[in-house]
Amino acid sequence: MVVNSGNLQVSSGKTSGGLTLDGSKCDNNDKNTQNCAIALDDAEEEDNNSDVISDLTGHIGKWQLIWAIVLSLFQFPSTFHLFSFVFEGAHKDFWCAAPDHLKSIPTAVWRNLTQPKNGCSIIDINFNNILEENFTTALSDTSNFTLTKCINFEYDMDLIGKTVISEWQLICDRDSMVSIVEMCFLAGAAVGSVCSGWISDQFGRRITLMSFATVQCCVGFFITKSLIRVK
Repeated sequence: MVVNSGNLQVSSGKTSGGLTLDGSKCDNNDKNTQNCAIALDDAEEEDNNSDVISDLTGHIGKWQLIWAIVLSLFQFPSTFHLFSFVFEGAHKDFWCAAPDHLKSIPTAVWRNLTQPKNGCSIIDINFNNILEENFTTALSDTSNFTLTKCINFEYDMDLIGKTVISEWQLICDRDSMVSIVEMCFLAGAAVGSVCSGWISDQFGRRITLMSFATVQCCVGFFITKSLIRVK
């Protein structure tokens, strides 16, 4: 099979004939014997399955391997973005924040006495009338207190610094917002994938690929710097 494109002529190296099992030559005019018919069918199938570009550049070699590795490097920025939410949206331990005059009370004691159910609710009491000295005495029996919704929260910052959960308080009745944040990110990735085809047709594959990779690297760098600064 020969393909002509301008001054470029590429030959797949395939012939119009075939070889039988005993090594004899068959051509398209010799279809009488069963062996020749099978050999010609095999040759025609091989010719139809041939790739002209691969026949020109080679099916596998050093050049193909180098470019496969180089092009795969463009996937690293998008991979980091996909996995960034594992850290940006990491779940953190939280509890109702103590008033300023009770900040010196150990966190474990504060949580055990004021939040018997979970970190989303706190006993309904006027903490302004309670001092640090009589804190444990005043709250020795909390079974008769009702619970109210927490307004201010504190988070465990020992392992991971600030995240989208602590920044926007995506906890308690707002914990479903975490899934929405991740869904918005994936929706943006889907829209970008669809639009990139049209942009590539308009401006070219190389410009689109390099521009998208540059934007991803810059945005990822600034996100990383912001996470380090707020930690």
